[in-house]
Amino acid sequence: MFELMALCTCFSALVLSKSLWSEQANHYLVWTVLFAFVNTCLVQFALWSFGLYSREVVYSGRRMMSNLAGSFIFSAMLLLPSSLVLGWCDEVFNVGFSFHLVGLLGFMSVVALERTLILRSFNDTPYLGNILILGAGEVTEQVVSEARRNHGQTFRLVGVLSEGAAEVGRSVDGCSVVGQLGDIDRVVREKDVRGIIISMPVHSPLLPTDFLLKCKLKGIVVRDATEFYERVGKKLLLEKLDPIQLLYSENLLMTRFRWRLKLMTEQLIAVILLILSSPVLLLTAALIKLLSPGPVLYKQDRVGKDGKVFKLIKFRSMIPTAEKNGQAVWAQEGDPRVTPFGRFLRKFRIDELPQLFNVLKGDMAIVGPRPERPEFVKQLQGLLPFYGERHLVLPGITGWAQVVYPYGSSFADSREKLRYDLYYIKNMSFLFDALIILSTIRTVVFGKGGR
Repeated sequence: MFELMALCTCFSALVLSKSLWSEQANHYLVWTVLFAFVNTCLVQFALWSFGLYSREVVYSGRRMMSNLAGSFIFSAMLLLPSSLVLGWCDEVFNVGFSFHLVGLLGFMSVVALERTLILRSFNDTPYLGNILILGAGEVTEQVVSEARRNHGQTFRLVGVLSEGAAEVGRSVDGCSVVGQLGDIDRVVREKDVRGIIISMPVHSPLLPTDFLLKCKLKGIVVRDATEFYERVGKKLLLEKLDPIQLLYSENLLMTRFRWRLKLMTEQLIAVILLILSSPVLLLTAALIKLLSPGPVLYKQDRVGKDGKVFKLIKFRSMIPTAEKNGQAVWAQEGDPRVTPFGRFLRKFRIDELPQLFNVLKGDMAIVGPRPERPEFVKQLQGLLPFYGERHLVLPGITGWAQVVYPYGSSFADSREKLRYDLYYIKNMSFLFDALIILSTIRTVVFGKGGR
């Protein structure tokens, strides 16, 4: 919020200062709002694209400065067309690109100073609280791994308490087992614990329920491992997922009206995108025809909502004989079946554009779990619990798993992406969809994720 206000102030003050020298000051005042709003949105997108709002970057001085420099260059590239368009719309308001750069430089200086002060402030306190985990099973490994990956800078894992003496002294993904459950009183006092994560059955007779109640009354945070995992990882812990949790979830509430509104909104977006991208569609179709033998479009069976099979439409990016034996094959990194031009199409997701027609037909949505082929679905449903729940909603061109996890081409990848897909289904909302769409734009701009 502070940076948003600072950015608006920089650009507004810039224009107002020039208006003092103009005979048409009132005219400048009218345009100032539009000028500040457009540039603020562009620069905020650039900062977000370079990770300036992630903890991993904020708490690392070197990464913060290098990413800030990158966002400055990217912002300048975005502001150039902005200055030209605003100048073309109104000659009086043609402040010039140099004014944009001055305002941008002023703002970036403020951001650098602010982030440096934050880094110095947290230098002596690298975590917000000491976290203790109860239980040393397989689930604990998942919880510790996700905690280290996402929030290693904001809290400290002080150890694990095991159910038996055999585990004491060993390490769970780098986190030591410092004692048994009976030692919890001593460990909480010695380690100055501020949070306790329960990674064991809640009905276990070994769980010190009375002591945990006392801890909670003293202000110590007590959370279940599944809740903690979901909070820090933005995905669901399949190993402990209970359908009752989904059934009673307050977030899992999509009425018939909201479903229809989502579908109508996304179909309208699809129409707009098809119109805007029509030159790209035509040019891509012509180049595919010229550069590679075979059809322009590629249709493939995919499993949609309620298990219904539909024909997914894509621009062909592989050679015509990619699956000459008719067997479904996972796409691999550096797949030799992909044509040189197809590799470019995949890098910037241009091959996905024809799926907008699937959205118009009602087979797909803009945002949702990625649809898989029937052969893979049949195989994965027998191996992964809750995999069939992906088909409770319309599949999407983009989705939460697509923007936060690399392209998947194995069973392990499918399991990991399922965690994200179920998290999306549990927490789906218009605001969440908007975040995913913005993340997709960032992915496309930087050409990440395609194979």
